[in-house]
This record gives sequence, structure tokens and C-alpha cells, in this order.
Amino acid sequence: IMSKVARREHLFGIAPCLAAILAGRRKIFKVYLNDKLEEEEPRRKELVQLVAEANERNIKLVYKSRPILDRLCGGRPHQNVVMETGKLNLTPITRESYTLPTQERFLLALDDIQDPMNLGAIIRSATYFGVDKIIVNEKNSCGLTATVSKVSSGAMEWASVYSTRDMQRLLKDLLNYDWNLIGTVTKDYTQSKVHSCHDVQLSKRNVLVIGNEGFGMNPLITSICTKLVTIPSFNDRLPEGLDSLNVSVATGILLHSLMPKK
Repeated sequence: IMSKVARREHLFGIAPCLAAILAGRRKIFKVYLNDKLEEEEPRRKELVQLVAEANERNIKLVYKSRPILDRLCGGRPHQNVVMETGKLNLTPITRESYTLPTQERFLLALDDIQDPMNLGAIIRSATYFGVDKIIVNEKNSCGLTATVSKVSSGAMEWASVYSTRDMQRLLKDLLNYDWNLIGTVTKDYTQSKVHSCHDVQLSKRNVLVIGNEGFGMNPLITSICTKLVTIPSFNDRLPEGLDSLNVSVATGILLHSLMPKK
């Protein structure tokens, strides 16, 4: 939730607030706690840790009533903690980060993911499975908001999330530098050969490309992909219109299936 002070927002919930303190990537101004916690020990050990970490870093603790906490975060579930912080910005991707020799082997490109709930869930899965970089469109994608951090359970505070002004041009450049582009389509896509994600064996360096929630992948990007994959359904009698999964669910399945097992 953006506050009136420029470049500040209110994080809410134990996991994102604790992660923001531990990651140390953003300025933290105040931690607001439910005033009931002034007299009693928090039940959640993570909240006890949050208070200890804040004290260790001399971050100001302010005790306020629950209605005030509710107002600070727009009525969203805050678990008795709201934190006033600086904004976490996307990092513009540099050409050197993927053209020079690197140990990185798996990137995730999100082409116009606009729902903060989806972006947060995707960042959580990508962090869990060990994606090296997440790349989003600068203009048509959701930013790194407090809601995204909450849905990601704080993973956003640690994740390497980069932006590009031109996803198609970036992907073409990656292709030229020997990265495989793995596009994602629905199971009934017929314009070129589609592989089940369970049957694909990947080598070299790979970029998994995920399209927009409503429209899927940009056809111009689909046309340059090295390989197209889909998630097969085991239901032969799918209801009308149910030909795909939610984008965050699909991304989690694809990452589990495609990422190299270390």
C-alpha cells in the first residue's frame, strides 16, 4: 500500500515484513504492531523473531490499535504487523548479465503478467525451485508491490527480479547468445509441434517464457521459441472453456518439470 510520502509503502504480514528486514534491500522506517503485543508475548515465533531483528537494527517499533493497522494496509490481512518501508524497484537487466560467461542456467521471462496475486505466487515458486533470474516487462506488468510480497510469502524480498523495455528484443538477443527459449501454450495449440512438459529434456541454458493471464504468449514471441511445451490434462471430459490452468499454478508445474535437477 503506497503511503502519501513519496517512495514509501506499507508492507503487511509477518513473512514479507520479516523477509524485508533480513534481506536488507529496502529502507525500513517503522514497524507498526498491534498494541496488544505491548503487554503479551506474540504467539508466532516468526513475529518474536521479527521484533528481535528490528530491535537489533534499531528500527522503531510503534504499537497501534488493530483498526489503525487495518487502515494502514487497506484492510488486508496483516497478522498484527505493518511496516513502513521504502519501495522495492525492478532492476533493469543489462546485456552483460546474460552474454558474459555465467553459472546461470535457468531464467523465467514473464510477458505481461498483470495480476499481483499471480506475480506473487510465481515469484514464490521461482524462488523455491531456484530460478536464477525473473524478467518482466517494464510497462505492461505488475510492479513489486506490497501485495506481491505478501502473496509471495516474502520471497519477493529476496528474489532477483529484472525488467526489460522490450521483451521480444531481449528474447531474440538471448537466443543469439545460445539460450533456449521454451514457450508455453495450451494443449490444443496446432500451429507448430508442441511437447508435453513431462517429455522434454533440456540442455544448455534455458529461458521459460510465460504469457499474459488472458491472452497467453505474444505470437511474435511464440514464433521465435526453440521449443513449445504444454501441461497435459488427464481429464478427457474437460468442461467447456477449461482448457488451461491459472498462470501461477501452470508456472509452478512447469518449473518443477523442466528445471535441471541439481
